[in-house]
Amino acid sequence: FLGYIYIKIFYTNPKIVQEMTKKIVVILFSILIITSFTSTTGKNTSNSFNIFSDKGPDLPEWSIGDFWEYNITIIFAGILTIEAVRMEAIVTEISENTYTLELNGYVNKIKITDYDYSIFINALYLTGYIIIEKSTLSMKEYNLTVSGNLQNPKIDFYATLKMIFDQNLDFFNFPINVGNNWYITNKIDLILTGYGEMNGEELFILDEKSLNNPLNDELSILKKEFINTPAGTYESFLISGKIGNPSEIWYSPEIGYLVKVKQNIPKFIKFTIKVRFESYLDLLSTNFNQPEDNTPSTPCITGPINGKPKVDYEYIIKTNDPNGERVYYKIDWGDGYCSNWIGPYESGEEIIVTHSWDIKAEYKLRVKAKDENGYQTSWAPLGVTISKQKTVNNIFLNFIHNHPNLFPLLRQIFGL
Repeated sequence: FLGYIYIKIFYTNPKIVQEMTKKIVVILFSILIITSFTSTTGKNTSNSFNIFSDKGPDLPEWSIGDFWEYNITIIFAGILTIEAVRMEAIVTEISENTYTLELNGYVNKIKITDYDYSIFINALYLTGYIIIEKSTLSMKEYNLTVSGNLQNPKIDFYATLKMIFDQNLDFFNFPINVGNNWYITNKIDLILTGYGEMNGEELFILDEKSLNNPLNDELSILKKEFINTPAGTYESFLISGKIGNPSEIWYSPEIGYLVKVKQNIPKFIKFTIKVRFESYLDLLSTNFNQPEDNTPSTPCITGPINGKPKVDYEYIIKTNDPNGERVYYKIDWGDGYCSNWIGPYESGEEIIVTHSWDIKAEYKLRVKAKDENGYQTSWAPLGVTISKQKTVNNIFLNFIHNHPNLFPLLRQIFGL
């Protein structure tokens, strides 16, 4: 696949072969590495048996709106480093037997260590979903799409990864207890599809490339300890596997899911290059077990949805806290810059923030709020397109977007 793209680029413009090869490798790796922390550990549920005592924590119950946000760093062979991979999983649907988690995230920086070379990625977004069995928290289905654009030359692309398991992929068995171990025997089929174009011309088409990978490992629950993450300190169970050195994940009953992952795999799964692979995951935030009657409403953000590079634009943010407590905001501008918590502000108070983007692209601006107790909302998104084109309609379109209840007939006629 990479060879085909390399040849295609060579005949299009031989001067950019080296640069483009690096970027295309990044695209494929981005698909695979985001799923690594959910696919390198698991248990074959068809042969499972309860070896845990009743002293451990019970199976957690998730609710609509529960989310877990992670920061991920990935290193290939000590050469390629993918930084600031942010991924959020939010519970969007609950049936009798399953949870559906929506995935959203992005990658914003690639570093090639040997060349002291960094690629700053703009508008490389991750979307998808996971279906989880309620009775075991095992994974039944996984789907992830990477899409976005690169500049100089201009590349637009998407790639979708679907994971099919021989048996449900299960991290745990409840109630959990220290000192127990189990074996994994599973097979994973990864189905890749995708399309890309460069400067308006077709660059590649990937039609359902299937990659089969067996998964055999032994997992052990080693100990219970306090783990520090950007989201806080949590009492957690350390679950370790034998594939990596180390191969460690930490589960915390307090947040009902993973708080940290550390993977170092000397020989990565068979369908990739046989190189050392490292993956580090840390919990950034969660709202699990927050009281609904004491959590602020999801914030509202309004402002320009079109603009030009290197121009400051103002955005208005507002939320309400049910108990009238003061609130803080965190803003992710979609270009790799995410603010610290700013505030406090009064409940219901409108605040104005400004930002400029340096590169032409479509950005996903996001904002979340928390109150004085630390109870957080989910992200509120706003799409922003930065281009050099001036359009007479920009002011009108921004006004319509920021006043959704006005001019319903015009919105219907023009499809706004």
